Amino acid sequence: MSALMDRVRNATRTRRPEPGPARRTAGVRNAGRQNDRAPRRRSSGDLGTLARVAFEPAAVTLAIAAVLAVVTLMLGNEELSGAAGVIGALWLAVHHVPLPIGGVTLGVLPIAATVALAWFVVRTCSRALPAGASTRDALRIGGAALLGPVTVTVVALAFVADAAPVLSLDSPGVAVALAWTLVVHALAAAIAILRAQWTDLVPRLPWWIAVGVRPALRTAFAFLLVGALATAASLMWHFSTVGELLTSRDGAVGTFGLTALSILYLPNLVVAATAVLTGSAVSIGDVSVSVFGNVGGDLPAFPLLGALPSGPGGGLWPLLLVIPALVGVALGRDVSGRVGLQRGVVLVVASAAGAGLALGVLSMFAGGALGAFGAVTVDSVALVLLVFGWTTVPGVLTVVVVGWWRARRETVPGEAVEPAAAVAPAATTDRADSDEAVDSDESEGGDSEPHDTEPRDTDDGGGENTATADADAPAEADAGAPDAGAPDAGAPDAGNADADGEGDLAREGRERGD
Repeated sequence: MSALMDRVRNATRTRRPEPGPARRTAGVRNAGRQNDRAPRRRSSGDLGTLARVAFEPAAVTLAIAAVLAVVTLMLGNEELSGAAGVIGALWLAVHHVPLPIGGVTLGVLPIAATVALAWFVVRTCSRALPAGASTRDALRIGGAALLGPVTVTVVALAFVADAAPVLSLDSPGVAVALAWTLVVHALAAAIAILRAQWTDLVPRLPWWIAVGVRPALRTAFAFLLVGALATAASLMWHFSTVGELLTSRDGAVGTFGLTALSILYLPNLVVAATAVLTGSAVSIGDVSVSVFGNVGGDLPAFPLLGALPSGPGGGLWPLLLVIPALVGVALGRDVSGRVGLQRGVVLVVASAAGAGLALGVLSMFAGGALGAFGAVTVDSVALVLLVFGWTTVPGVLTVVVVGWWRARRETVPGEAVEPAAAVAPAATTDRADSDEAVDSDESEGGDSEPHDTEPRDTDDGGGENTATADADAPAEADAGAPDAGAPDAGAPDAGNADADGEGDLAREGRERGD
């Protein structure tokens, strides 16, 4: 009966399936299903990514332009039927396309809006183009970044032409509009592509380009910072004139509009101030401003223009040219901390050229036609050459001086070797004398050591040590007796020595042995 119950119990017991090929195959199959279910990362060349790169910056810009257009028309008590034309005109203005308004052309357009749009394009392209992307993906992203804005520009031209009867606004040239659109977006897309592929491009580039990009950008920003400080100082100095121009329009709406326009055009004034500080001249119609002298004339009643210096200028103004020279010194100091003397000179020249080109391109967006007042002109070629000169000469001199100073500091320790060598024998002699003194002290202490280390009665377990010393004493006495007794062997009275005399000789021999 028990055997039958054991069989039933074994039959109903659940056994674990042993691992085998079937279970491994099932695991591989399940892993494959999990991988299929995992979300795949979009490629930088798929349709959704390309559409986002092409039209996302344009959509944001048009949305902002629509808000500004509606607000402007409502504040001016104008009909909203021309809102599409105003939106198209604002899109063209952001791309620095000259706008014909009422028979005159407005070509001086704010840099701030253009820089903001370019930054947004760079950001969008960088998100779609990861680091180390292939050249094919980079070309696709670049093409999308150009195709979308060009399409929007064509539509904006159509809106402006349609609203021309309602607004005093004419349609600009198609070729000019497309050219400026391509320039703005091509620069932004190129910056994004270079950032994504910079790691792969560095080994293929000359070393002075790969290393000189950052010093060049820092130098350009230093010049712009100096120009911004000069602009702020001039605005504070002529604060009363600027305030009168801000309140020249009736009502809060006019003051708010002039304030907003002044903020948008502030980077233009910073670029102009940078050009003046390098020695170049900036012309606003018949008015010319330079550190070597000014030419007076009529100016528009615009608040920022109230910061322009009045009077003929000259005098101590050329001393301001020390400022760009200091920027060149800073460049040389920066470069000398990266490379050696010879490469430092080459790197200063390359960085100065890069900074000059960057500021020259930026100055192209700072000027333009100003209607009946003429044009705002910043000599881009002169700015490039002056920036190159003011940074190259002081920068190279700084690199040479820093290199000479470092070489001199490296050779100074070698010259100080001879005095140290002359002092060394004296130090050795003093050390030898001190060693001899120590030896003599030790020898004197050794003579008195047997008297100091005589066995004493102690209560802290020193009896064992005393017994050991007493046990060793006869052996030392026996070892020392022949040496002590050898000189006395030939003495006639040696055999008549008593026990006390033998004890004294043994003690004396032990002391000599020690």
